[in-house]
Amino acid sequence: SQLLGARMIIGSDKMKENINKKILRPLIYQRKELYIKRMIKEVRSRNENAVGCNDRCNIKEAMGGIRDIEAVALMIKVDLGSHRSIDQRFFKHNIKKFPKLSKELQTLHDTAYLLRTVRNLYRITEAAEDEIQRDQLRNMSELVGRNSLRRKLSDHIYKDIKTSLKSSATAVEKIMKYLEKQLS
Repeated sequence: SQLLGARMIIGSDKMKENINKKILRPLIYQRKELYIKRMIKEVRSRNENAVGCNDRCNIKEAMGGIRDIEAVALMIKVDLGSHRSIDQRFFKHNIKKFPKLSKELQTLHDTAYLLRTVRNLYRITEAAEDEIQRDQLRNMSELVGRNSLRRKLSDHIYKDIKTSLKSSATAVEKIMKYLEKQLS
């Protein structure tokens, strides 16, 4: 999974092709059923113990969070046998390849954007953590609003996070069921 998600920073095309030829193709792409089934099992197992979002929310580990979204991206990448990097446009780029999942892929695109933006702003204004605390969103909301709007904006941002996570979790499950059915 680490290699599937990695992007070439330095190295040559020859090195990239060797990684694809000697590692990714034989161990993952040619055994995609095994990889995808294991990833689905991991996501579901992790989500059995997921903690809900009340006054604080771990946007990476929550159901439908960043980790689930990235896991689905890896499953899709393997299913397609793609060597395309997983970037901000990954889900939008693959909507045409999975027309039955267009709504779900759009949801993951939108949720990934929201969660990464919130995480980046939170890290700048509060702490380098994936756990977002509702009462600490006021400082972040200062970046986007006047004093009179801070509380309203911070509550709105937190509500958006929770709503997006719920939609994302539903989309993740639908995509996993679709992939399971395709593998059967």
